[in-house]
Amino acid sequence: MLGFLAELLLDPSGLLEGVRERRQERRIEKRARATQIRCALRVVEGTHPGLGRRWVRGSARVPPGAVVFEPDSWRPRVTIPVRACALRSSGDIGRRAPRGVGPLPRRIVLETAGATLEWVVPEHQLQRSMGVTRRSVRDADPPTPPAAVRSRRR
Repeated sequence: MLGFLAELLLDPSGLLEGVRERRQERRIEKRARATQIRCALRVVEGTHPGLGRRWVRGSARVPPGAVVFEPDSWRPRVTIPVRACALRSSGDIGRRAPRGVGPLPRRIVLETAGATLEWVVPEHQLQRSMGVTRRSVRDADPPTPPAAVRSRRR
């Protein structure tokens, strides 16, 4: 103990570095939490590894084309490739809807290759959640060639 105090008096920079590192770690954790959406998921039809018919609460990240769901329980992280999503009325979420998602939960139906999932998200995260799907290359309009290329074709 005396050795620690003597070292602290002789070189206090180590203590300051520790405080800075802890602050930086807290900022990183705060940013990570800000990018996540509090939500709940369940399978409605079909099967998906890691999910069942009961609601599972957790948080999700939404990279284009997928939902990366991290349950609050002991279950492992689940990556869900999304083909399509549709907003459904929140009035029919039901009594067994998960608590803790937010005061105004909204229901989104996700279509995957092998299942149909229900995803409940807070109202304030709805726009970000609906951005889970991206237009695929085959669905996109063909790019218009620049004016110089069009004039040479004539």
